[in-house]
Amino acid sequence: MNYLNPSGINNNFREVVVNEDVSFNSKTGRSARTLLSQLISVMENDSSFKQDYYKDILRTLLGQVKINFINDQDQRVDVKIHHGRQDRLVGKKFQDNNIVLPYASIYQSSVENHSDRLRSNQTIIAKSVWDENKQRALRVVSLANVPVKLTYKLSVWARYIGDMDQIAASIRSKFHPDIILQTPHSHLTKAFLQSEEDDGAVDARDREDRLIRKNFDIVIETYIPQPEYLVTSTGKIEKFNTNIDIQD
Repeated sequence: MNYLNPSGINNNFREVVVNEDVSFNSKTGRSARTLLSQLISVMENDSSFKQDYYKDILRTLLGQVKINFINDQDQRVDVKIHHGRQDRLVGKKFQDNNIVLPYASIYQSSVENHSDRLRSNQTIIAKSVWDENKQRALRVVSLANVPVKLTYKLSVWARYIGDMDQIAASIRSKFHPDIILQTPHSHLTKAFLQSEEDDGAVDARDREDRLIRKNFDIVIETYIPQPEYLVTSTGKIEKFNTNIDIQD
């Protein structure tokens, strides 16, 4: 089905906190508490919902934070960012004189619950989405999305301080004070540069050379999405497949 959002439809949000048997649907007479119980049961047996949110966030972040510097020949050189912890690999390759510098890596170093934005687990989020084919609004429900703070550690290795200074300035200049990440789940996810620190040097074997390193902590405030379900006119809960923006 082709879903569009006419003016006003996508802003029709209703948050129902299930602390009493309030009516959720006047046509079916079903209470919010009953709907919550059925919704949780459907989610527990739904094997079709694939959680790729962390992968989507990282892919989008890498698309926004590109690293480059100007070399001695006045040429702009792009530095590829490798995924994962590369500390030992980089140190070994450097000592064996088998690495192209500068070199960069990134990985998710921590995940924290964002308690200030956390909703009750007894909360149902209801909203309307327009069905262009049927020319009517559909009711969609889900549990509240889970607010989190993700921290990504971006590490950069270089041989020369001048190259490292260029790269560090380039990274910092992208945050004003944040950058907006447009993921398949949200167009308003914000990323902040929390810290920048030197991380010492690694001496190469039998050479008057060294490997310098900087670490950058990038914090992303976002929500982990919950699957969404369609509530039919008869009160049945069905799987609903469409991308709806999460309001970060």
